[in-house]
Amino acid sequence: MIRKIYAFLLFPAFLLAAPTAPSDLQFTALSAHSVQLSWQAISSDNKGFKIFRNGALISRIIDSDARSFEDTGLSPNTTYTYEVKATDDETPSTVNNIINRHNLYRSLEFTDSNLTWDEALANHAQTWAIYLSEHYTKADQNTAPHASIFQTDQHHEDDYKEGENIAWSSASMPYYTPNPVDINDVAVADTLLNGAIDAWASEKAYYDYATNTNKQGYENKAIGHYTQIAWQKSTKIGCGKAPSQTDLGGEWVVCRYAIAGNLVDTKPYCSNYTVSDLYTVGELAFTSAMINGKSFAITKIIEDRAACTRNDHADSTLSFTGTTSANIPQYDAFNAGDNSNLWPMNFDNISIDADGILTMTNANNDRYMTLKLIGETATDYNVEAYWWVNNNSLNRRAILKLAK
Repeated sequence: MIRKIYAFLLFPAFLLAAPTAPSDLQFTALSAHSVQLSWQAISSDNKGFKIFRNGALISRIIDSDARSFEDTGLSPNTTYTYEVKATDDETPSTVNNIINRHNLYRSLEFTDSNLTWDEALANHAQTWAIYLSEHYTKADQNTAPHASIFQTDQHHEDDYKEGENIAWSSASMPYYTPNPVDINDVAVADTLLNGAIDAWASEKAYYDYATNTNKQGYENKAIGHYTQIAWQKSTKIGCGKAPSQTDLGGEWVVCRYAIAGNLVDTKPYCSNYTVSDLYTVGELAFTSAMINGKSFAITKIIEDRAACTRNDHADSTLSFTGTTSANIPQYDAFNAGDNSNLWPMNFDNISIDADGILTMTNANNDRYMTLKLIGETATDYNVEAYWWVNNNSLNRRAILKLAK
């Protein structure tokens, strides 16, 4: 169960102008599978462009002089919509700095789980930043701006079950300050830092790791932004920002994280053990040949992230019939670790997507599991597993070893 921290940061100052939108978007069909976009940029106050297809961010062009983009891999006889936006942020340098600043603060506690940039998360974050910029007013300031709270009956831009940090300033809201700050110092945390990431991270000064809550005397201070930044199991990040168009003024910064942090009764990180031994450097992907007719004994890595302990627990067996169906006869679906509540997991639909992630479902829609290959040894495949039973009413995650 996800515990959201409904707090966001407010910073005063003045507003800077956003880059002017490009105009005269044109399309030229190059083939049945590709199209060229061209446009005019009517100002030079941008650092590049973002390309959206059917509302999703598909590319960034880090070149203020760019005037065209070729989109490939399209399906014939299909309608596509495109949008080109000028941007003055998220250059390669900005993206790297966002990642590096997050990882710098994370590395104060652990070094086995760095964040990487994710375009889908960036698209979600940018979409929500724009929504806030167009709808959040002075009259809304007593309502948290999180997607799962603000105007939920008027939009479909929920938080996608992702972690979410938000900051607003009455001025331009940078992602980070020129230099890192001492996030252990209460005096720093009490300062209105004009940099979203550093301000979020500085909440560490109010956080007590031993009790996993606020330090005594700082009970009313926000700590959830820091714990999301330091969430060890989060491995991906994407951010966006937008200047307010309402009477509130200023600028919004939104970052999204996967997996979401801030789980109930769970510490953000554990420094006394690691799962880094289960990860392999390099891209790994499932193939049909790897699973065709195979059976894999399962060892589940059960992590208690409140007590910070790890137990490698023998579970059941995953067996494939060809590449079309699979079965786990008695699966510890709730990660109890004591075989007290075992569930049959029957799947009659198997698919592997372009990223090599294996998805298993059934016609009754009461069993679901995805397996992402993260490591391989001579004896095992290591996978990040996510599953649910009973129409997504009961869901869990774990790392599994699948014996070859």
